[in-house]
Amino acid sequence: MIERGVEPDVVTYNALLEGHCLHAGMNQAVKVFDMMVQKGCVPNVRSYSILINGYCKRRRINKAMYLFHEMFRRELIPNTVTYSTLIQGLCNVGRLSAAVALFHKVKAYGQHPDIFTCTIFLKILCKNHLPEAITLLKAIEDSDVIDIKIYTIVMNGMCKPGQLGEARDLFSSLSSKGLQPNVQSYNVILNGLFKKGLVDEAIKLFMQMDENDCSADEHIYNTMVRGFLQNNEAQRAIQFIREMRLKNFPVDVTTTTLLVEIVSGGVDPLVKEALLEFFRGA
Repeated sequence: MIERGVEPDVVTYNALLEGHCLHAGMNQAVKVFDMMVQKGCVPNVRSYSILINGYCKRRRINKAMYLFHEMFRRELIPNTVTYSTLIQGLCNVGRLSAAVALFHKVKAYGQHPDIFTCTIFLKILCKNHLPEAITLLKAIEDSDVIDIKIYTIVMNGMCKPGQLGEARDLFSSLSSKGLQPNVQSYNVILNGLFKKGLVDEAIKLFMQMDENDCSADEHIYNTMVRGFLQNNEAQRAIQFIREMRLKNFPVDVTTTTLLVEIVSGGVDPLVKEALLEFFRGA
């Protein structure tokens, strides 16, 4: 193009930037960016977002943050893509406080990270920073980014340290938020109930699934079987295993391992025979 006397425009330069970030590396991308400026082609928000994404993928977050601040110096307003990329980048290098601060900055500028970024962010926070995850959930709600995946992640985070009550409260509030629990949401609460030994409550919730037009899948059945076995309810487990066979639902590795342990250990002979029958027919 240049040899023919045609100067590339910002769209062309951005395509080159993206190609170099994906394949040639950041040094080549920066050279293209500098050439772009020298030729009088003004970088736009997408130009910066491409470079920021390249640095974030390579975990060079300081370089990414420098470009982010440079955007403001050039009076460019970062968009949702820019913010989402940086938030994920900060999370990936363990700078969670900075990611939370940036999330609130996004809100102050009237922008919102996308649902994909919110789910990644919450998953990371729920592992070791549950209070921050709950605070973030409230901020997300205020941003009108409402999705059942977000609530399921937080409920799962609550169940792991034993905050089943809070998880159930959040589950019960879904309908008031205009959301219907899905299979994953039910599975999280069922797991939590079984861990607390609340077998009857788990059965009740399982029955509610059908009433709420949410069909139990293979994951739910595996959760039920494991839950019964872990709470010494082998007869109920056998009943569900038989239903699984009728529905052609596979028994997953975790459930199979648990079944093998039970058959190998001391268990009621009738129960053991029933489990062995399952293995013969599997």
